[in-house]
Order: sequence, then structure tokens, then C-alpha cells
Amino acid sequence: MTTEVHAISIQLMDNPTTLSDGEGFPLVAQASAVQFGPHDRLGFPRVESRMLLMCVSGQGRVEVNMAEYELTPSVIVLLPWGHAIRYHPDEHDPFFVYGMHLVPWHSDRAPVELSIPHEPGHALADVAWRRDAPLVSDDDVLVTDRQRHPQLATLMHYAAQLWNPPGPDTDSAKALGVLTVRQLTTAPRTAPYDDPGVPAELRRLLLWIDRNLADEITVAAIAGVVGISVTSVNRLFRRHLATSPMNWVIDRRIERAARLLSTTHLTVAQVARQSGLADPYYFSRLFRVRIGMAPREWRRQRSLP
Repeated sequence: MTTEVHAISIQLMDNPTTLSDGEGFPLVAQASAVQFGPHDRLGFPRVESRMLLMCVSGQGRVEVNMAEYELTPSVIVLLPWGHAIRYHPDEHDPFFVYGMHLVPWHSDRAPVELSIPHEPGHALADVAWRRDAPLVSDDDVLVTDRQRHPQLATLMHYAAQLWNPPGPDTDSAKALGVLTVRQLTTAPRTAPYDDPGVPAELRRLLLWIDRNLADEITVAAIAGVVGISVTSVNRLFRRHLATSPMNWVIDRRIERAARLLSTTHLTVAQVARQSGLADPYYFSRLFRVRIGMAPREWRRQRSLP
């Protein structure tokens, strides 16, 4: 792992405007898994990290630098350095989230402390040996998801597990930093609801479907979201996604179920309900058809220890 960390340090050092004070390395300095309560309203005024936040289950909103972002299962949000954040879990279905704090550059001349400042006055706030570095096309909030960044989601799951007592050692935290930077600097495939080539009304429909997967969904309900006919909805899906609206819904439900099975301790019946497939027997048959194995078998093979 030491060689790999050094290699990424040299690669990042190629940008002298970013890293000008000696060699450094990326570091994951903190991670957690948090189940919010329906009335929790946690917030921090200044977080000195490029925090990655992933919604595992439930839903709600996060307010970042006075802008709001929806959190639904599989959504991953990369936050800017020095961000202010406030969490707003849904009162009926509060979110369970993974948080991972990346320090893009840490000087190799300073001791490593696995901690992140969440407000001014912290001992590590504004220190010279920690700083931001370019990771994506801009320094604003990046919203992605598990489908586009599956390895990143796996790293977040692993980090949340690793930070259980007694916590990671320094080498592991550095290695996680290396792997995280690599995932963030690898261009993901474009999801349909982010593709400017997909009509705006279809992109709106796809987002609505993702946010309502646990509820009953019909083609008529989908059409009603943008006020068009069922025929027009069918035509949009066939022309741009090469599938029917309900096949798309089923695919997304099975994707959510697979994700919940591998990242949570929900029972198969609970996973079925949260995926909009309330009958566990029908869910198990459908999962086997689409995935090629039973839900419990998928969980055994995919869950991290």
C-alpha cells in the first residue's frame, strides 16, 4: 500500500498550483454510518473535508451552503471543502446514511490525525498541512449515485465498517484516500436523468420514479406527473430507453433491493416493501429472474464482513 500511496502523491504533485509545499497524499480521515431519527436536525457550520454522503435507505434533504439536495436510496453527494451542512430527514422515513470525509491533500511532513474539523476553533481547522485539491470538473456539489459509482459506494460501506472501534490505522486511511481519489477522477457513465440528450420531461419522470419506488406506480400515474398521455409516456420510454415504463420501474426496484440487501440488515420482507414489491414471495421470484439468484444468496455473496 505504501508504494501505491506514493504513486498517487506524485501524480497529484504534477499540478504545482494545487500542491506546492512538498509531497502529500490523499487521506480518508473519518467515516460513519448514521441512522437519523424523524426529528433529528443535525448541522455543522464549517466542515474541512470533501465529504461524501450516501443515502442507504430512507429519504430526506441536506442543506449545503444554503442550497438543498434530495437524498434517496443510492444517491451519493460529494460536498465542497469548508461546507456548511444541515440534515433534514423525512419524518416518516428518515434516512440511514454513510459519511466519508476525504482530505485530498495531506502533507507528508505532518503527523496524521484521523479527525475532521466541523467548526472553526477545532485544533485542525485551517492548518497548512491539509487542503483541498481538484477532484472533478468543478468545486461545487457533485450529485451522483451508486449505479454510476459502484466501487465508490463499496468504499464508503467499507469505510463505515472500518471506523467501528478500534478504528483504522494510518496506512488503511491513506489507502482509502488513494482508492477514493481514483474513483472520483474516473469519469462515470451518464445516467439518463443527467443526459442532456434525453428530453427534459422524461428526465423529470425518471427522477419521480426513483423517489417513489416504494409506492404503487402505474403508467397512468407516471403520465400524470408531466401531464401527458399514457401513449406519449410509452413512446418516450421506447424511443429513448428501449424499454417500457413498467419494465424500467421493475429494473429500478430490483436495483434498489440488491443495494439494500448488500448494505443493510433489513429482512428480505422489509427490503421487498422498501423496493415497492410488498409480496415477499413475488419479490423473491422476480429477484431470481432478474439477478439470477435468490435474495438471500445475493446477500451472502455481496455483503461485506
